[in-house]
Amino acid sequence: MTEEPNHLPEQSGDQSTQRLYDLGAALVESQRGSVYCLTIIGQVEGHNVAPNNTKTTKYEHVLPLLAGLEQSEDVDGVLLLLNTVGGDIEAGLCLAEMIAGMSKPTASVVLGGGHSIGVPLAVAADRSFIVPSAAVTIHPVRLTGVVIGVPQTYDYISRISDRIVRFITSHSHITPERFTEYMMRTGELTQDIGSVLDGEEAVRSGLIDQLGAAHTPCIRVFNKCDAAPDLSWLSAGLHSVKISALTGEGLDGLLNEMVRALPPTRKKVTLLLPYSMGSDAALLREKGALDREEYLPDGLKMTVTADAKLLERYKDYII
Repeated sequence: MTEEPNHLPEQSGDQSTQRLYDLGAALVESQRGSVYCLTIIGQVEGHNVAPNNTKTTKYEHVLPLLAGLEQSEDVDGVLLLLNTVGGDIEAGLCLAEMIAGMSKPTASVVLGGGHSIGVPLAVAADRSFIVPSAAVTIHPVRLTGVVIGVPQTYDYISRISDRIVRFITSHSHITPERFTEYMMRTGELTQDIGSVLDGEEAVRSGLIDQLGAAHTPCIRVFNKCDAAPDLSWLSAGLHSVKISALTGEGLDGLLNEMVRALPPTRKKVTLLLPYSMGSDAALLREKGALDREEYLPDGLKMTVTADAKLLERYKDYII
């Protein structure tokens, strides 16, 4: 018996509008492919129903949707738009695991806030972005309702926290020590312990991959130019090359364009790091080539050659 290919149902205009209204989702189609845009906003609603005046994302709706997107032949990738205020830990981790397990390309963009359980949802994607005006809030696990003050309760909270830390650090570039430091910081939140990281600091810490996407280099490559009798209709503007994989025509031009478009992979800089960033100094010594370092009253001055992407985290400390 043969199986029919798995397709999402074809969407009429009314159905697309209803999907946007119900789930805050839209299927964006172009000649380059189809990307399903899914919003995760407000509070991630889990086993308990939130009040009627609370914006929520219901995990029982998103779970089957993600499973359908994974199997659909009509969807090439998934874009997650995030603006969360926390929510149910179990439900949030459940969604994050589903996203991380997808074989299709996924990307997340933190637009307003990534509060608490929103952080695992952001880093679960293959590539995570954050806009400069957004922020992520990191704090310890909270329990609501009746809490029994016995050692087993505190052990349970500790194990939940360990699960969250393991997931986040295994799907991002932040170390467990650094993330725990942010989570247990005092004096920053008025009624809690923890940290609020703006877009730049979230990227610099290694939690989020990239600040925005506007400056990502893009080259338009037109293949099979040997088979086209007339190429005058193709765009020949900036960052466009015409090649033939069969004959090799245009490949040198493509390589030259890639070299021109990409930033240098390694840079030599001089940094002044506060002494509280000792783990960062150790990382730079490990990953880069240390030229010199000097201990000053204001901090550690070090000249190092390292990967440009790594140094992007410390651009505020370059002197």
